[in-house]
Amino acid sequence: MGRLISVLAVVLTCAAIALSADLFRMAGLSLYTEQVLAGLLAIATPLVFLHVSVRGERGRTGNVPWYDLAAAVIGFAASAYLAIRYASLSELTSKQPWDGLLAAGALIVLFLEGLRRTSGPALFYTTLAFIALAMFGGALPGEFAARSIPLPRLAYYLVWDSSAILGIAIKIIATVVVVYVFFGQVLLKAGGSTFFTGIAMALMGKYRGGPAKIAIVGSSLFGSISGNIVSNVMTVGTVTIGLHHGRVSPGAFLRSRLGRGHTRPPFLCRALHPGGP
Repeated sequence: MGRLISVLAVVLTCAAIALSADLFRMAGLSLYTEQVLAGLLAIATPLVFLHVSVRGERGRTGNVPWYDLAAAVIGFAASAYLAIRYASLSELTSKQPWDGLLAAGALIVLFLEGLRRTSGPALFYTTLAFIALAMFGGALPGEFAARSIPLPRLAYYLVWDSSAILGIAIKIIATVVVVYVFFGQVLLKAGGSTFFTGIAMALMGKYRGGPAKIAIVGSSLFGSISGNIVSNVMTVGTVTIGLHHGRVSPGAFLRSRLGRGHTRPPFLCRALHPGGP
């Protein structure tokens, strides 16, 4: 099972890189972007249930329970169906055909469970609260009232509409974040994070508050070649965060310096400069 998980992880990364590099179009495949994203979900959904246990423990060593195997198979089948039938069923949000509704219901349940396993109960219950708000908004008083949406229509919309699950958020994750994380891991394995941290230690290690200054300088150096905060955390952060072990360093400070590292030229922060490179 470990080999299957590794294969799925490699295929997912390669597919995300291919999407980011527009290799599908160059190969002559005329597909909607949402179809490719659904294909990525067909790989990622089984990966979650095979790799993360029901208690949220990652990297299981024993046998995979039958219910996780069933969830992985259903997730793959429903996501693959979403990719194949997206062009026709995405236009039938008002009619909600039974096959599209069945796939939507299965995927929403699996996505919510995957969210609970990977992100914890807080985000899980927050998502449930917003779904409940969409369903029962008409029962709220005064200015809080909103139009209530029937559950079948809401479920169908969440999965098949291009502005819902297959919207801009997952597109950015698939085309930008995954590629930057891959780049960061390559840099980490090549010793890049040690290089940046070594420079920072040589410059700031002898001063008071050295670990804090090292974290700032190392993060800013990495930000000069990468514009993504996730890569910054996964490379430089794996070294500099450990320097604060046993010291009184507020977590907000660490989060702030990692968040500001990617505002360095030449990339700058895409949130601050959306028209930038």
